[in-house]
This record gives sequence, structure tokens and C-alpha cells, in this order.
Amino acid sequence: MPLKKLQMTPGMNREGTQYTNEGKWYDGDKVRFRKGLPESIGGWEKRTPNTFQGVCRSIFRWNTLADKEYYTIGTNLKYYLLNGNSFDDITPIRVAAAGLASNPFTTVNESTTVTVADSSHGAEEGDFVIIASADTTRGIPAADLNKEHQIVTVPDTGTYTISVDTAATSSGTGGGTAPPTVEYQINTGLETSVLGQGWGAGTWGRGTWDSATDIIAHGILRIWHQDKWGEDLIFNPRLGPIYFWDASDAAGTRAGLLSAESGADNVPTIVTQILISQIDRHLNAYGCNPLGSSTHDPLFVRWSDQENNVDWDPTAVNTSGSQRLSVGSRIIGAINTSRGETLIWTDRCLYSQQYIGPPFTYGFRFMAGNVSLIGPLAAGFIDSKVYWMDRNNFYVYDGTTKAIKCDLLDYVFDDINKSEYEQVFIAPNTHFNEVSWHYCSASSSVIDRYVTYNYEENIWYFGTLDRTAWISEEGINNPLATSTTGGILFKHEYGVDDDGSALNSYIESSDIDMDDGNEFMYMHRIIPDIGFTGTATSKTADLITKKRNYNGDTLSTHKTQAVTDTTKQIFPRLRTRQAVIRFESNTIGVGWRLGHMRLELQPDGER
Repeated sequence: MPLKKLQMTPGMNREGTQYTNEGKWYDGDKVRFRKGLPESIGGWEKRTPNTFQGVCRSIFRWNTLADKEYYTIGTNLKYYLLNGNSFDDITPIRVAAAGLASNPFTTVNESTTVTVADSSHGAEEGDFVIIASADTTRGIPAADLNKEHQIVTVPDTGTYTISVDTAATSSGTGGGTAPPTVEYQINTGLETSVLGQGWGAGTWGRGTWDSATDIIAHGILRIWHQDKWGEDLIFNPRLGPIYFWDASDAAGTRAGLLSAESGADNVPTIVTQILISQIDRHLNAYGCNPLGSSTHDPLFVRWSDQENNVDWDPTAVNTSGSQRLSVGSRIIGAINTSRGETLIWTDRCLYSQQYIGPPFTYGFRFMAGNVSLIGPLAAGFIDSKVYWMDRNNFYVYDGTTKAIKCDLLDYVFDDINKSEYEQVFIAPNTHFNEVSWHYCSASSSVIDRYVTYNYEENIWYFGTLDRTAWISEEGINNPLATSTTGGILFKHEYGVDDDGSALNSYIESSDIDMDDGNEFMYMHRIIPDIGFTGTATSKTADLITKKRNYNGDTLSTHKTQAVTDTTKQIFPRLRTRQAVIRFESNTIGVGWRLGHMRLELQPDGER
């Protein structure tokens, strides 16, 4: 029988069954398509051997006026500055250098748990405290006490516990008659959303903002928003105050409240998201407390004076101001475009914000209804367009809003954890014309999957990967991303391996048959068309044939056969009504790209 070229439609398709998708790729992992052909994605390795604490939700990059490159890493526990290979902790301080009472520590014999007494600590489990000037206490060396600690428990408003390295040799109190001092970092946040809560969780105005009890609302995933102001950094935790970090400060200097900067006037104290309009140089606060109020308004927008990020009090001689949006109940996210336009998503619609000059400064225009944003980090400006993911579709904005036809729509939205929408983030990879969204599958509370849209070839594919944040932009040779555990920053599209281990990638076809399955077929041989990359001396992968006779049958593996760069042909000798071909690689130092395999098929009776 003559050979038949196996030509598959580019991309993966899950809009039908594996049989109705004949001629298409049905399944795969860690695979992309270039010029219509599948290949393994690039590998990754650690960007630095050092690690950070917590789960990262944002990576930000900028350069100073001296062309020094900085990255920030925002986690649920800390806010870091990547300085070379080191993670400098610049997490703001909530309460600075407060003196405790004499002998504030209580110990239990042979225990490493120390109870600290402080009637106004305002701390929660997981928060960080820095203790100084404490004396050796009940056999616990002073060095064990005088450092940063993560609070283990908070029994009540007047005490909390920490864990030290050396166990106490007796029970009692201690710490010194000259009172030790403590510094409390801002309250930590959640690494996953709280079921049944989310955007509206907690009390918006809890505590007096800028005071010692400035606690972020509970039930909200800890997400950071940041932007550059010249060479300096402005950022905020979602539903928290605005912070400022001066690039001219010494390494390791912590960020401080913007409201504490010289000349600060009515800076918002509880903000959903900050964003700087780089063209007209206003600092915008989306979803914030109105002027003269300490109550959070989730639809309220305020902006500072032009070129002055600390002046928020509107007068006749400045351009600061405000506007309340009218459609929806809360702002979910905002993003700048290249046209001097900012897009704002509420939970019900899309707005456009544009600079129009004095006296109103900004104009706000309703752009589209019945469209929103699945999570605050799910939109990105890529290749002069804005792409985003909603709760039931994918969209692109190029002056108008359009839904993107997706061959994986049901596959994604039927198996997504609806309680963890806030974790969804966008991951552009412009070198390959890709935009991906990473999300939690229905059975997972941490991100374990991604779906990718190749906007140049208008095709989709998907896979599994544990990432929580991503950055890829002009000036970055390799995208950077963080994992769900371990505090690791990875450099992507580097080599072909998974940080020194094999990268398991595969692509699987839909069902193949002859004469619509009226006859059994005999697949005598396959002539592979595979190109290999990587550093392995012996490059090999597996070509797997599967079979079933009816759609309701479970696919069973017929034969797994090794393929190398010198393999001319293989002989599966497969008799079946319906066949599936899978190409899989799980070897260190091996990357691959498929061409057009050829099959020798003929009608045959079943033995």
C-alpha cells in the first residue's frame, strides 16, 4: 500500500470528541506550535540560587537613571528587591521600633516556643517581627531572640508566640529590665483565596489607616500592584495603602508609606490598584477611599497632581481629581495601552480612561457591557493589543472589544477552580507570539495548568505547569517566572530541560481510521519526520501507538517504540478500527520538533 502523509491541523482542539476531531491534535503538554508544526517548549533553570519566602504573585522590572536593572518580587509574606542574585527584603514596616515592657518573654522549660507580651501588637499568625536589645532569657541566647521572627500563633490581642532555635532551660519570664524593642512588618496576606469570600471579604475600613493597626482586609489573595515613577518604585498590596521606594536609597532600605513623604496631602489610604499614566504623569488609584473619607469605595478613581505623586487634594492650581464609575459594584483591574488610554474593568463592564487636560484632566467612556476580568492579573498589553481572560471567554482589544474564538473553551472553563479566579495571571511570550493564562484546575487550589493563544497563527494549546507569576518584555532575554513552592525564580526558554531534570512533553492525535471505520485497518509501518535539539549525545524519544475499536472503548497502548535522529522507519504492525499516535519525550538534554510522519495503512480483518 502507498504511504499516507499524516497532516494535522495546527493547534489543539477539544471542541468535540477525540473521534470527531479527526485530523487535529487532541492532547498534549509542554508543546507549542511554530509555522503549524508542534515542538517541545523551551526549558528553564534557576535565575539565582537564592530563594524568597512566600508565594509570588508579581514580578516587576525597571531601570534606574544610572541604567541599573532592578526586579521586584511580591509574595503573600514579603516584598523583595532582586539586587543582582540577592533578594533584598524591602517589606514596609507597620510599627517601627516600639518598646516593650520589662521582661516581656515567657518560656516553658525544654520548649523552643516563646510567648511575647505586647498589648498593641496588631499582629496575626504568619506576620514578621524584628526583635532587638533583648537579653539572654532562661537559657535562650540573646542572638536567638534578637533577629527577625515569623509569628507562630496569636492567642489574644496582647500576646503572640515565636519559635527560637535553642530550647529554654527553665520556665518563667525574661528579656531584660531594659525593655527590648520590636518592629512589626505589614501584615502578611493569603496565598489562596478563602472559599465563599473573595472580592468583598473583610471590613473595608478596618482600623485607622496609617496607624499601628493598619491591617489588610481578610479573605483577599495577597496581590501586589507596582509601577515606576522615574527611577523610583510605587506599589501597593491590593486593598492596602500606597508605598514608595527611592532607588537612591542604600541597598536593603525598606519602602515607606507614600503618605509619609514630604508634602503628602490626602494620599489615598486603601487602594485596590495603583497605576501611573506614563504619558501625562499622574498616579492613579483605582477603587479607593474618596477625599475626606476613610471608607473604601470599590468604584472610586482618584489621581494625583501631574508630576506630583503626593498631592491628591484638588485645587484651582493643580490637576488632581476623582471620578466614580457608575456601572458595576467594584473595579477588578486596570492596564495602560500605547495610545495614552487606560482600560478599567469592573465586575460588569469595560471602561476607557483618557487624558483630556484641564479642567477635568481625564475622560471616562463606557466601552462594553457584559464583559469583565477573571482576576486582577489576567490582562496584558501585548503587540499593540490588550488580551484578557474573563469568566467564560477570552478577549482582545485593539480599539474595539472582540471575543477570541477558542478551540479549548469548554476544556478550560469546565475544569477551572471557580474559588481561585483571583490566582489567574497572564504570561506573554512575545518571541513566540504567545499569550498564556495560568490557572488552577477544578481539583487544585494552586496553579497547575495553562492555556496558550498563538496570536500570530490564531491557534490554541494547553499544558500543565506550576507557576504563580511571569514577566516577559522588551529588554528581557528570557522570561522569568516563579513556582508554587520553594521560593524559586526561574529563567525560561533556556535549554530544553526542567532545571536539570527531563522536561516531559508530548503531543497526541485524535482518532485515525479508514473508510469511516467500516473496515479494520492494518498500520504496517511509520516513517518518522522528527528534528531533535538539545545537548544529549544520544537523542531519543518515544512514538506510541494506541488503539480501540469503538468510541466508547478505552484507548489501550499497542506499542511504544524508540525513535532517534537516525531512525528510518518503525513497524507498529497494528490492527484496529481506530488508532491514535502519540509522540513523547522524557529524556534529559532532548528537545524535538515534528514534521509530517507518513503511515502505511491497508484494510485488514481482525484476527
